[in-house]
Amino acid sequence: MIARIYLTNQTDLSQLDTSLVELIIARKPFSRNPSELEESLIKEAYARGFKLHLEWDALMEEPRFRSFTHNWSTDFISSVRVKDAGAALWLRDHTTQDIWLHLEAGHHNQWAVESWKQRLGERLKGIILSNELPQKTIQIWSDVLKLQTELLALGPLLLFHSPRKLLSPLHQNDLQVELQAIGASVESPHKGFPLLENEHGTFMFHPKDLALIDRFEELASSGLSFYRIDDRLESMTAQKMVRQFIRSPQDCHALKSEWSKEWMRGYWNINKSDVLFDKLTNPHLQKSPDIIAEVIDGKKSFWLAVKVLGKKLSVGQEIEVVSPLGKIKRAKLVWMKNSNFQDCESIDSQEIGFIPWVSGTPTKSVIRSAPEHSSF
Repeated sequence: MIARIYLTNQTDLSQLDTSLVELIIARKPFSRNPSELEESLIKEAYARGFKLHLEWDALMEEPRFRSFTHNWSTDFISSVRVKDAGAALWLRDHTTQDIWLHLEAGHHNQWAVESWKQRLGERLKGIILSNELPQKTIQIWSDVLKLQTELLALGPLLLFHSPRKLLSPLHQNDLQVELQAIGASVESPHKGFPLLENEHGTFMFHPKDLALIDRFEELASSGLSFYRIDDRLESMTAQKMVRQFIRSPQDCHALKSEWSKEWMRGYWNINKSDVLFDKLTNPHLQKSPDIIAEVIDGKKSFWLAVKVLGKKLSVGQEIEVVSPLGKIKRAKLVWMKNSNFQDCESIDSQEIGFIPWVSGTPTKSVIRSAPEHSSF
């Protein structure tokens, strides 16, 4: 199993072994997340004997597509990693490079991949698999598809992409080529989602990075041909540790400590999609007439910020606070403050105010009146 990493201006080619590493070229306008890269470095990598793969995961409308394919030139490139169906067919008919299909955003059944084998024939050399496939499925596909396979083993995990520019309207200053922000879910208490906007639209990533390299033996035994590491956002120290790991893929504890975000394994051991059904049918997440307020923020041990949805909240009222997981905490409103954080006797409907802190009640918890028989 060979590593694939991204070639950038910070890449020290002298520290890499051509038998252990292949390099990905992510350049404008073909890559959704391009890297700063001098042409001279591409030539040097080619001269050193590295296999180079062009990343074409950007989705292009017709004028842009015609413009950027009119004078197609991919010197030094051995294959193209392509996401768009039209681009894959164009590559089949107009180029000679090998084709790798970028299937991370879909293709969860074997027949979908088999259909591409019929369309692209011998030009199709491999597929980049979805990280939503569990290990068992990956192992079966590696045996039966007769194609080389690649999987993201360490790096940012893309959750959502829109071709629209969703951050620009929120930006007060002059627009930039690239905008970054941190987002929160409106459907759950989860927050800290990295957001990125560039010429290809808006992207949302998981707060934690996907990491499977701590299960390297399992990766290797799954029949994968390549494992990909994306360390472009990491420190030089972390990148150096990645190179060390590639040379000797054993202990990765030091790398995990140096990495900028926490790690998670995603769907590697089990397909967790069925867990969502419990959440979707969870009555505690559904709006109902007995809900009188919703928790929108909190400062531990001090206060909860709430938005009143019912008639009003009043001092002395006895309440139940229900978390998104259904845990119930009972409390009495011994004090209350308005949106200006001034003492008040009540908070009216659709207004925001503050009540005493209740432990175990994250954002999106709901508040309802406690039954009359409740005791505190």
